[in-house]
Amino acid sequence: MILCDTNILIEFYKSNFRVIYELRRIGVNELAVSAITQAELYYGAINKVKLIKIKKHLGLLHILSVDVMVSAQFIELMETYSLRGCLKSRTRYKLSFGVKGSRVNSAERRI
Repeated sequence: MILCDTNILIEFYKSNFRVIYELRRIGVNELAVSAITQAELYYGAINKVKLIKIKKHLGLLHILSVDVMVSAQFIELMETYSLRGCLKSRTRYKLSFGVKGSRVNSAERRI
């Protein structure tokens, strides 16, 4: 399962071909967002029509709550990658983390 960050879905809504292609290639059953991303997208909806569209799309994805274990793994990954300088060299459009159940893997998928 792939956990998509807010920026990925924003690019989807901007009709970014590369992002749309990759999300379709992965398949809707393998995509997830965190409750934080869900809230950010709701907040960013410019009107009720857009909000309904976002809710419909997110209804197709797995919504993951952020718990202590996920937060700790995220912090560890950020520390590791930031110390290596990897964050600066990453492709702008990326899918955040592979997820199995509620555990976040260190595997990353690039578009």
